[in-house]
Parts: sequence; structure tokens; C-alpha cells
Amino acid sequence: MTTAEKNEIVFHSVTDAIIEKFSGEYLPLTIDGIDDKKGFALVHAARMEVKTLRVELEKERKRRKEFYLQAGRDIDSKAKAFEARLRPIEDHLQAEEGKITAEKERIRREAEAAKERMRLEVEAAIRARTQERANKLQKLGAEIELDLISDCTEDEFADILTAAESEFEERRAREEQEARQRAALAEKERTEREAEQKRLAAERAELERLRAKQEAEEKTRRAKEEMILNAQRAKMEEEFRRNEKIVAEAAREQREMRAVEEAELAAARKKIDDERRAVEAERQRIEIENAKREAAELARIEEQERVAREAREREQAAREEAEHAARIEAMRPDGEKLWAYVRLLELVPAPELTHPDAVYALGEMKCDLDRLVKRAEMYVRQMGEIKE
Repeated sequence: MTTAEKNEIVFHSVTDAIIEKFSGEYLPLTIDGIDDKKGFALVHAARMEVKTLRVELEKERKRRKEFYLQAGRDIDSKAKAFEARLRPIEDHLQAEEGKITAEKERIRREAEAAKERMRLEVEAAIRARTQERANKLQKLGAEIELDLISDCTEDEFADILTAAESEFEERRAREEQEARQRAALAEKERTEREAEQKRLAAERAELERLRAKQEAEEKTRRAKEEMILNAQRAKMEEEFRRNEKIVAEAAREQREMRAVEEAELAAARKKIDDERRAVEAERQRIEIENAKREAAELARIEEQERVAREAREREQAAREEAEHAARIEAMRPDGEKLWAYVRLLELVPAPELTHPDAVYALGEMKCDLDRLVKRAEMYVRQMGEIKE
């Protein structure tokens, strides 16, 4: 007899056979409408019989359950008595075990603290080394990738430093050459500007000479006119003294002559003023044209310098892009191998462990491995921009 058979619950008021019998006899019963009195009587009688059996089953359930409930209470009481006697023993053993557990915990915490101190010291040393390397690269004006120079070995950093020094020397040589070219261009521009300034100065001097010449001629003409007028005035005065009538006539003629002379003088002055204004306008025109030529020449020089600078920048960008492409292409085979190695590291299965210390150590190793994989991925991408 199996355990399930021993523990099977048997009711005396109801059995499976009785339920099967009722199911077969009573479930087919129906009432065909309100006038089916016979069907109603059969259904009612059958229901009352089933209800009576159900009530008997409930009474037997309560009676038998009370027996088991009392047995359970007796079992609980006895178990509590035993537990009260076992508790001091367990507490004593737990206290003894707790001493060892606490000591193990203390040792574990001290080990973790020592490990943390060592980690901080290692990180501090790495940061100091990284800063020293960064300072060296900064002096050379090289691009600084902290993750790369932090993780590389001394030999690898020596290669990076050598490459940076070579690039620095090349860049300095290019800058010196560009400085010499700019100096030569500036000297050429200075010479051209000096020549243009000399030409403009000569034109201005010529204009000044022409203006001085015109003013001297005007002064001489006025002096001659004044002498003529004075002589005529003296002559008329002499004649006036000899003959008043003649003087009066002469005065009239003199007035008329003076009017004519003044008109001629006014016309001459107007002519001189017109010529002076024409000379001044010509001078201003020449100065404006010179200013336009200077501005155009300056714009041309600036445009040449801009075109040359843009050409140099394009050449520099093309050269750097070609160098970068060549570097990526050269490193691609090794990058692909390292990438495959990284993928293999990620696929290494972890062992199944049961001891807590071993599980804890495995977790630390997984964290270290994850960080290693991430650094390796970053390094591989930087080497050749390898894609999965």
C-alpha cells in the first residue's frame, strides 16, 4: 500500500458509487412545463434525497475534522514544548557559530578595504602616469586621448610619443616654411605699396607745383595790371592839372576805362577761379582714382592671400585625411584580429559555483572582465574603426 493510499480520506455517508448512481439517475430528470406535475414531483423527491445526503456529509465532515483539529492542537503543544527545550541549545550553538561568522566577516571587510586601498593606489598611480604622459604630448601639441595613453604600455607610449615628436617636427617645419612664405609675400606687398606711395607722392608734388605756378603767374599778372593802372592814373592826374576840362574828360574816360578794366579784371579773375577749380577737381579725381587703385590692389593681395591660405588648408586636410586613411588601412588586419579576440572573451561561459566566497569572487572577476572587454573594444575601434 502506497503513502497516497494510506492517507486517502474515506467518508461513510457518501461514496463515489452513490454520486455516480445519483448522476446517472437524476441528471437526466427534467420538468416539461408548469403542468408537468409528475416530472416536478420526481425532481423534488430527487433533490430532497440529494440534499439529505449532502447534510449528512457536512455533519460527518465537521465531526471528523474536529478530531483532526484536536490532534493538530495536541501536536502543536507537544512541538512547542520540545522547541522550548531545544531553543537554548540552538541559541548557544548559534552564538558560538556567530563568533566565527563575525570574525570571518571582519576578515572579509579588512580584505575588501585592503583591496580598495590597493585599487585606489593603483588608480592614483595610473592617473599620475597618465598626467605625465599627457603633459609630454601637450608640450608637442599632439591630440591627447586619455583612455588610450592610460591603458597603453611604456613601449606603446614610447611609440606614440615618437610619432607625436615626428608630427611636431613636421608641423614646425611646415609652419616655418609658411612663415617664410608669408614673410616673402609681405615683403613683396610692402615693396609694391612703397612703389605705389612714391608714385602717388610724385603725382601730388606735380599737382602742388602746377598750383604754385598758377598762383605765381596770377600774382605777376595782378602786379602788372596794378602798375599799368598806377601809370595811367598818374598820367591822368598830370593832364588834369594842366587842363581841368581835359582832366574832367580824362576822369570820365578813366571811369569808363576803369569800368572796362574792372570788367576785364573780373573776367580774368573768374577765368583764374575756373582754372583753379578745374585743377582742384582734377587733383581730387586723381586722388580718388589712386585710392580706388590702392583699395583694388589691397583687395587683390588679400584675395591672393586668402586663396593661398585656403589652398594650404585644403592640402593640409587632404594630407591628414590620407594619413588617417593609411593608418586605418594599415591597422585594419590587427584590428579585426583583436575584435575577434574581444568577441571570444565575451563568449567565455562562467562556471556554476555554490560557495558564497567563490560566487563573490566570480562576480568581481566578471566586473573586471567586463571593464577589460570595454577597454579592448574602445582600443580596437580607435585602431581601425572596426565594425561588428
